[in-house]
Amino acid sequence: MLFLFAVVILLAALTTGRNVIFLLFSLLVSFVFVSSLLATISLNRLRVERLVPQHIFSGKPFLVETRVTNEKEFFPSYSLVVRNILNRNELQGRYILKLPAKSSISVAHKYLIERRGRYDFQGIKVTTTHPMGLFLKGYVVKDSEPIIVYPRIVRLNPNFLNAMVTEIENQVNRPGLGTDLYGFRRYQHGDDSRFINWRLSAKTRDLIFTKYCQEQNLNVCIAFDTVTTRVDEESQQRFESAVTFVASLCSFFIESGYKVKLVTPHEAIPFGEGNKQLYRILRHLALIEPAVAPESPLDVYSREHLEGAVGLLVTCNGNLGNRGNFTRVFNVARMEEV
Repeated sequence: MLFLFAVVILLAALTTGRNVIFLLFSLLVSFVFVSSLLATISLNRLRVERLVPQHIFSGKPFLVETRVTNEKEFFPSYSLVVRNILNRNELQGRYILKLPAKSSISVAHKYLIERRGRYDFQGIKVTTTHPMGLFLKGYVVKDSEPIIVYPRIVRLNPNFLNAMVTEIENQVNRPGLGTDLYGFRRYQHGDDSRFINWRLSAKTRDLIFTKYCQEQNLNVCIAFDTVTTRVDEESQQRFESAVTFVASLCSFFIESGYKVKLVTPHEAIPFGEGNKQLYRILRHLALIEPAVAPESPLDVYSREHLEGAVGLLVTCNGNLGNRGNFTRVFNVARMEEV
């Protein structure tokens, strides 16, 4: 609009030939030149850096810190707006009124990504409207940084979790040669005499044999069958629900001290514990997609994957395979436990 106004004044000056109109046109051009110069000075010699959190979850807000440093010797920078560019989309920016020379400032951006997957921070856009707010000038600092957004982790029903844990512990706590006490019974011919409880035997006047729990770690293998018979919007929504369910199960068991293994048609993540194992599983789940006919898939129903651990199966179709290998089977296609 200002340039159109300048053209009109120039045409009026050339038509009338009056010096006052030429003077007005010169002042207007000078104003534009000085504004552009001051804006260039504000944007000159700025170093911009971005700090992204290591772990990002879908549906959960996260903070991205952007640090702006003015490396000029004498001149400050005014009226700066800093925006991050995510997958070619400019996100909401933060405003910096004044940044003195030889100083830095950090601004925090709060973002939220609804869907899991791989994203890319492609750059940082710095703009200014200094000095009069009539012009917008800026540039993009190319700073590509890929990020992985983990699937949601939700709180599962406590009654469901308690029942499942009880069932798992009942399978683990069997008689064996461990160190935890399992119970007592009368001594039978062929029992190891080292496990006779002589104190109880003296009280009961009968030989009492001590039984111990089988020495077994709390290992859980979660098999996630991602093969679907069709791919449409409804199936995709069910698949996303299954991913959230599997991620929440893994999070619960790892936080409860279990060693967890995840098996999908394309990868088997071996047993592990702690946050390192959880984030490894979440990273895999963040990038997983439903498969109609996967190439060289792993057989998630194979007993070999269990390695003696308690097995849980989550499937997205009606084919349950050999469900006898698993303690519990969850059929997401029917949204129920089988």
